[in-house]
Amino acid sequence: MSQATLLGALPILAKMLGRRLGVDVVMGAAQAMTDGRTIYLPALPAEHKALAILAHGYIDHESAHIRFTDWTALKAASAFEQHLVNILEDVRIERALSQCYPGSRHNLDRLITYLVEQGECQTPAPDAHPAHSLLSVLLFRLRARVLQQTALVPLLDPSEAPLRQQLPGVVLDQVLALADTVVQMASTAAVVDLARRIVALLQDATVAGALVTGVTGADPGPGIEPAPEADPATGTDDTLRATEVLHTLLAATPSACGQTTDLGGQLAILLNAEAAHSSVPVSMAEFDPPAYPGQGQGQVLVQQARASTTLLRRRLAGLVQAQHAASVWCSRRGRRLQGRALYRLSLPDPVLFQRYAEQPVLETAVYILLDRSTSMRRRMALAAQAALGLALALEALPGVVVQVSAFPGSQDERLLPLVGFSEHSRRVAGRFQFAAQGNTPLPSALWRAGFELLQRPEPRRLLLTITDGEPQNTAAAQDVIARCRASRLEVLGVGIKAQQTVQTLFGPTYAVALDESAELAPALFQLLQRQLCQYVA
Repeated sequence: MSQATLLGALPILAKMLGRRLGVDVVMGAAQAMTDGRTIYLPALPAEHKALAILAHGYIDHESAHIRFTDWTALKAASAFEQHLVNILEDVRIERALSQCYPGSRHNLDRLITYLVEQGECQTPAPDAHPAHSLLSVLLFRLRARVLQQTALVPLLDPSEAPLRQQLPGVVLDQVLALADTVVQMASTAAVVDLARRIVALLQDATVAGALVTGVTGADPGPGIEPAPEADPATGTDDTLRATEVLHTLLAATPSACGQTTDLGGQLAILLNAEAAHSSVPVSMAEFDPPAYPGQGQGQVLVQQARASTTLLRRRLAGLVQAQHAASVWCSRRGRRLQGRALYRLSLPDPVLFQRYAEQPVLETAVYILLDRSTSMRRRMALAAQAALGLALALEALPGVVVQVSAFPGSQDERLLPLVGFSEHSRRVAGRFQFAAQGNTPLPSALWRAGFELLQRPEPRRLLLTITDGEPQNTAAAQDVIARCRASRLEVLGVGIKAQQTVQTLFGPTYAVALDESAELAPALFQLLQRQLCQYVA
């Protein structure tokens, strides 16, 4: 069984990274993409070094777009201008993100290093389209100089040298100097304006006189010196050839510009390709919107659940009280005399003083997962009653918070939220009235429950699953259970008429089974008395 932890797993790290950056990351989507608000990743394996680099870089890059890019301002007149905007805007937003979250700089630098090592970033071929050559030079130069992505430094000179054979050096120098001012751009609109100034400079350079004298009609921008005049004796053939190259460059089609300028698109393609070849992809369930709890029916469910768990609540409360009771002993020093020990005054070493200390409560977060698959149809009422009754009983204990979800939700890879950590079960009990449906996607539900528990501050975290049968993928479920336990999460199982199944899945020590509501209290007490009611001295 795997001893890897949840914290080292790619889906958990990706989800945590997204939460730290303030964006939603959905694991298990059909393909890698973003809609401007949410980042979607395909089902990825739990352990894969290369995919981790790609996924973390993709999340950082797209998070920067979500936080800093004004999508309404991204309007370009031509394919070349659009690719130019992509390069400049990527540099601006990644620089801005690294200033807010310095850790993103490491992720993105590691990403570019990986792409260079894998040959995804290469110098343009000698016969490459001039637009692709110029865009590659700008991409390598700005990322190496502005973002300090040093893996691109060896590509700079080999990429720039052939381009200088095609374009007048004075014009290329002005373009590079103008592009360097991207560090001064504070918005997407400013980046678009900078791209248009570069295009205008190139358009003016197509005038034969500009190529001969090295002077263009476009303003190179503040702080940029005009290029020195070229020798008028340069051949007419060279001038015409340079003019033709510039016309070809400005009229480039999207395919001629290449794909290297769209980092997000390039990463999405790589992630989708790697995910397609993964043998053990991992999906993490997402939450459906919580249902409105009907108050009338909810109170009926609360009464029924409390009736079936009265014994459980009493026994748990008694056990907690016994554990929490003050320990009293006699000491040689103190402020209060122990009356029953006064006879010891006649002894050489009297122990007369009373000392006591209460055992502190160990705060605990409990996540209850309820199976609502089609096979639970006849047992759904019993299972829902067990989940609600258990939540009510646990909430009454000091230091315990509870969250309850049912799986699957509206789809296999979704969860139906029933009770949140910040909610009270009795106030949302109406949510526990639902029908059975779907399959048993236990692994994705366990991944999400484990992730949520890892975010909790309580020192003890417990995950309890109520189910009636085997999951769709038993090996995947056992793997995530092992990861949870290796991460110091306690994982328990309650089988509804399925003792053999839950004991195989969770282990005999960590599972119980029940066949009817009368068995609910003793079965759950048997399971919880050792796991939950432990307190530090």
